[in-house]
Amino acid sequence: MLSASKNSLIIYQLVAHSVLAYAIYIGTWSNWLVAFAVYLFLATVGGTVTYHRLLSHKAFQSPKWFEYFGTICATLGGNGSSIGWVAVHREHHRYTDTANDPHSPHHDSILRIQFGSMLDHPKIKYVPDLLRSKFHQWMHKNYWLVNFAYVLILAVLFGVEGVVFGYFVPTLAVWHAGSSINTINHLLGYRTYETNEKSTNNFVTGVLVAGEGWHNNHHAFPAQAKFGHRWWELDLGWWVIKLVQK
Repeated sequence: MLSASKNSLIIYQLVAHSVLAYAIYIGTWSNWLVAFAVYLFLATVGGTVTYHRLLSHKAFQSPKWFEYFGTICATLGGNGSSIGWVAVHREHHRYTDTANDPHSPHHDSILRIQFGSMLDHPKIKYVPDLLRSKFHQWMHKNYWLVNFAYVLILAVLFGVEGVVFGYFVPTLAVWHAGSSINTINHLLGYRTYETNEKSTNNFVTGVLVAGEGWHNNHHAFPAQAKFGHRWWELDLGWWVIKLVQK
């Protein structure tokens, strides 16, 4: 199977963490700069803009080419398929910080959430819209095929270093960045809005995860595409949306 099953994502994470140790040993400043640039691109275009704001919440409308391109970028981020990710995220919003929340640090261990929040079993009842899409069905069934193709291209063009710093390091960063929103932004930070759960805004995750860290703002207005509500709440995802929305 080439889909993003729980076992396959666990294997990916084990391999990626092992490769990280190798990257620390061989990495140069230019290598790490490339890895950070790839991470920021995948986390912004793929993660927050496409998987989260577009597909999960339909917070803006985009051309189909961008939806497909952004989904491919997010698929390379190590967090599972669009169908799986969106299903779990919509369930999170329905049961935020309750015992039924698939990743609340108030009802589960931080360690499990940080390393395993992307392994939660998605319930397809939350994604009838994506199940009607042949594109998203194909991406779900061929999740690892897309990743393998990307790795092969990097290997041919840039060798081992290209695979390490163009794939494993940035995708592992995307994984932990996404998980950090589930942990940090339900425990640490400030609250602008009195919502009925425990979401917070956090400057560090707000900047480093392309606006995702303005999480209390998002939970207060989940259908709003702009997460940063104050002038200093930098929201890289929103800047991208302004360029591509219809």
